[in-house]
Amino acid sequence: MNLRQTVDLHCHSNISDGKLSPVDLVNLMHEKEVKLLSLTDHDTTAGCEEAAQQAKNLDLQFIPGVEVSSDFNDKSLHILGLDIDLKSSSLQDFLSNNRNLRRLRLEQILSRLEHFNIDVREELGSFDDGASPGRTHFAEALVNKGYAADKAEAFRRYLLKGGAAYVKCPWPSMKKTIDAIHEAGGKAVLAHPGRYGYSLPGLRGLFRQFRDAGGDGAEVSSGPQALGVVQRLSQLCSKFGLMVSGGSDFHDPSSRWVKAGEYQQIPKRLPRIWDEMGWLVE
Repeated sequence: MNLRQTVDLHCHSNISDGKLSPVDLVNLMHEKEVKLLSLTDHDTTAGCEEAAQQAKNLDLQFIPGVEVSSDFNDKSLHILGLDIDLKSSSLQDFLSNNRNLRRLRLEQILSRLEHFNIDVREELGSFDDGASPGRTHFAEALVNKGYAADKAEAFRRYLLKGGAAYVKCPWPSMKKTIDAIHEAGGKAVLAHPGRYGYSLPGLRGLFRQFRDAGGDGAEVSSGPQALGVVQRLSQLCSKFGLMVSGGSDFHDPSSRWVKAGEYQQIPKRLPRIWDEMGWLVE
């Protein structure tokens, strides 16, 4: 069972694939008695200043963040950039390139769907420069147009590898992504490593290479995750000298399983990144 936490360093607004505006997201976190929050939208920081201002209004501590798409051994990997300088031109150029890759993929997916006489272009809508279109937007459009019963079916039939409209995105390497986060003064944290489908030996290899590439920490608890997974990931952080982090990976207030400010407890013996960096002021 997930527990309410006072720190949530992984959540999303409607600037990427979340449902709430940055302001409404901060309001919800405040209601949940979260004390320290980071907004980590996919490949964009466009909502961070708005969220930071509302957090200040509510006396809630805020860390600017982003969830960056990268590549590891030909597989998509997400890396959180926490406590980044939002004005870093190098990071903003890096994220802009990732959003351009997203837009190219969007057009390719639309083309493949249209090959099967599936038209969701109008349902999908348009995205401004700071927005970050993703496959979740496609899944929702496919459900709304009746091409899938739910988002899980939409992903399985059309958007995941092997699906009718799957398109691989040429994300930058893990090393380049970590370097971009560091250049902006941030800490690079491996996002939800338990969700990539790796066996234990595979996870060991991932953690080792992430550390060797300069990674700072890993998310050992993310949303609705089994306690055994939290313990396994915690052990890997200890083995490879990485700080630990946690977050809800919240997107949608209607979700039955993912709740704002809730995730499995992190073992107290481990170096929590918010303590090590002094982000949480009691």
